[in-house]
Amino acid sequence: MKVRAIQFSPTLGDISKNLTFHLKEINQAIDDKIELIIFPELSISGYQLKDIIYDISLKPNDQTIKQLADLSKQIDIIIGAPYESLAGIITNTAFYFSEGALKHCHDKVQLPNFGMFEELKIFKPGV
Repeated sequence: MKVRAIQFSPTLGDISKNLTFHLKEINQAIDDKIELIIFPELSISGYQLKDIIYDISLKPNDQTIKQLADLSKQIDIIIGAPYESLAGIITNTAFYFSEGALKHCHDKVQLPNFGMFEELKIFKPGV
C-alpha cells in the first residue's frame, strides 16, 4: 500500500482555504497513484479554535464531507476536523473516507486540558 502523510499548518478557522489545500494534495496523490492520504488532527480548521468552534464545525450533511467522500472513490482519505454530529455537541474527529463514502468517524477520547491545550473547554470527549 502506498501511503502519503501530509504535514502543514492550517489557517485557523479558514475552512475554504484549508479545504483547497486538501483537495490539491489529494488530487496530486491520486496522480501519483497513492492509495491512502492522511492529514493532521484538525487539519480542516486549525487547532486553537476557542470561540469560533460553533461557526466552523462540520455537520453530518456538510458539503465538505460530500466532496471528500466523492474523491475517496479514487483514494482513501483521513482528515481531522471539529464535528457537530448532534446540535451543540462538538468533537475533535478523525474522518475516514473510502469507496465514495464516509466510512468511519473517530472522536478523540483523551482531551488535554493544561497549558495551551484547552480541549475539554471546547470538545466533548469520544467514547
